[in-house]
Amino acid sequence: PMATRIEAPAWQWGLLFIAAAIGVLAGVDPVIGLVTALGLAFVALAFADLLAGLCVFLVISFLDVVPDVLPLTELVPGIPFAIGITKFVGLLLAMSWLARVASVPHVARRGFLGDQPAFSLALIAFLAWVALSSLWAESFTNSGEALLRFGLNILLIPIVYAAVRTRKHIALVLSAVVLGAIASAVVGTASGVGFRLAGATVEPNELAATLVAGLALAGGLAAATDRPSLRRVAVGAAAVCAVGVVLTASRAGLLAMGVVLLAALLFAGRLRGPAITAGALVVVGCLAYFAALAPPDARERVTTLETTGRADIWTVAWRMVEDKPLHGVGANNFTTASVHYLLEPGELERSDFIVDKPKVAHNIYLHLLAELGIIGLGLFLAILLASLRLSLKAASRFRQLGDQQSEMMSRAVVLALIGLLTTDFFASTQFSNQLWFLIAVGPALWALARAEGAESAQEDSFAGTHRAVPAFR
Repeated sequence: PMATRIEAPAWQWGLLFIAAAIGVLAGVDPVIGLVTALGLAFVALAFADLLAGLCVFLVISFLDVVPDVLPLTELVPGIPFAIGITKFVGLLLAMSWLARVASVPHVARRGFLGDQPAFSLALIAFLAWVALSSLWAESFTNSGEALLRFGLNILLIPIVYAAVRTRKHIALVLSAVVLGAIASAVVGTASGVGFRLAGATVEPNELAATLVAGLALAGGLAAATDRPSLRRVAVGAAAVCAVGVVLTASRAGLLAMGVVLLAALLFAGRLRGPAITAGALVVVGCLAYFAALAPPDARERVTTLETTGRADIWTVAWRMVEDKPLHGVGANNFTTASVHYLLEPGELERSDFIVDKPKVAHNIYLHLLAELGIIGLGLFLAILLASLRLSLKAASRFRQLGDQQSEMMSRAVVLALIGLLTTDFFASTQFSNQLWFLIAVGPALWALARAEGAESAQEDSFAGTHRAVPAFR
């Protein structure tokens, strides 16, 4: 008999070629081979289901346990900084989104630029100002890294806008943030030392900030579901987040949690009663822990207002602002330029935070003001306020439509953003993926509220027209 000719579709040959290439890379460097394989799998997932890719990215952003897995300095000559897992996955997510926009019609039709022109202009202007600041920055490399990080963070906004199209989608992405925050705390518990709880790759204050946001989001999810089993899971997640904040012994985190609980009384709407009960339980639990159970070091840290180091850093930051109030010292150049503002009138007790181990400003607003001047800070605040406004408008519209579940999740997003912005008075988290994700959710919520309102109006119009037609006799 004649031999059968083996034929395979083109995509199978493509897979064979990719597998061979990954094998070669694994032979050169196992880490690069593994990252390449996982990266291709993530691209396939994100292209097939953008929402699933977004949720995976959100969880990974909390668990970047190998921060410099791809040193681009070694792989690509001329790129002087490393790219971590989160930035790498974020870049793959952006590429997958662009591919979907180019190939899937319904994704292309839902365009953030067209729906939110003023918001888009603010984002483009902010990114352009960051790029422009490299012209006067002392370190061009640092400014280039800032441009990459801000660019990837800003791309989250149109990605979330395209991915989140239903109430279920909102619940899934918010659940991913809660899961990521708790997972980071669990990893920190397993590997941490000392009396303060730290995260997978973040110090206690940063973990506290994300847990405060997780507390607000979990509370919103609990209020939004009508299934008892899911409500118990969400309440349990909120309790874990609250306990985690307490165990970090972060004064900024505890303050932010208090602010969120107070804000919940204003934004909880029809669920103000349960919000008061939950807030009272959290306050009583905190007082009981620090009064009877907390380690002495944790109790002393929370009850002692020692701010010498942070005050000295703020002094140096304000000197930068006074010297260059309009344009600042350049994006991501605070630690590089701070040493030039050390030897000025006014004694500093912790000069080691400027010379030996340069620290960031530990205040996002002062940090951006020092690096990008009044113009840069103004653009950033405009972006924040625009997102908050859209989330609040969405909550109001959902309430008018009788959609309590979406309303509660919208209010939870506002509370989570308020919590992060409160902790940011004591931290420089301008590159935080969680911060930019919450900024991104606002426009998506408003788009969903408008779509739901339009559908309701069409149904009312159809019902009215139907009633107006006389019955056939």
